[in-house]
Amino acid sequence: MFFWGNPADSTELQVYGSPSISTHIFTGKVGQNTSNTLGFHLTQGIQGTQWGGYLRLGSELILVEQTPPPFIRHMRTYSVGGGMRYGVKKNSFRYFTGFELSRLFLLSNGLVSTTGAFAALNGLGVHVAIRWEENLPIFIEIEANSYAYFFAETPFLSTGLMISIGFMEHL
Repeated sequence: MFFWGNPADSTELQVYGSPSISTHIFTGKVGQNTSNTLGFHLTQGIQGTQWGGYLRLGSELILVEQTPPPFIRHMRTYSVGGGMRYGVKKNSFRYFTGFELSRLFLLSNGLVSTTGAFAALNGLGVHVAIRWEENLPIFIEIEANSYAYFFAETPFLSTGLMISIGFMEHL
């Protein structure tokens, strides 16, 4: 037994893709000047017996509450990332933990006085997730994640929740 189940229970290779919606909260000065966020992400990955890898593209709209200037009241971000995850299967559930390297592109940045003039930031993320999967080509996954952006003028953390409904193929 390993953690929740026997890794031998998940001997297949899966290829999967999923659209996701997400929301994040921020820490530091960025968190003091933002409120609601709404994101959309596309993930494509491959999952082996326990180890897997994935690529993720995302976009997030963040409402800004700071006093002007600038007069723009939102921040639009786009991201591209890739990572690895470890998972074990127990009954109809698969439990994951993993990490991701992410590149965050700041477009229409309403927080330029806080984040600095950088148009792109490198981040390191970690996540835990649970996926429900039966003998169907679809799955539902809930992921909690956190990203650290150290090289912004004011470093900050982004912590969020992502919900995915995806499609998989067993090879």
